[in-house]
Amino acid sequence: RANRRRQACVACLQQAGVEIVACELQSAPVNMGHGRQAMARLLAANVKMDAVICSIDLLAQGAMAEAQAQGLQIPTNIAVMGFGDLEFA
Repeated sequence: RANRRRQACVACLQQAGVEIVACELQSAPVNMGHGRQAMARLLAANVKMDAVICSIDLLAQGAMAEAQAQGLQIPTNIAVMGFGDLEFA
């Protein structure tokens, strides 16, 4: 299901002319820690990005936690999106 979300999201973004600059994939099951680790790898690689899209809210929560831990402000410096409608989202 997450792979279908990724493929559809990438197709829509590309159709809109948005450049995909990086992709981190994680095998299921995933948790907030995986989101933190993925965001840490992206930030360490100095990937210039405006937004991160996660397949579920738990990954998005981890990505936000890592971005904030590294001094970034959400959404001022980077936008983060997840799927799932968890309460924190």
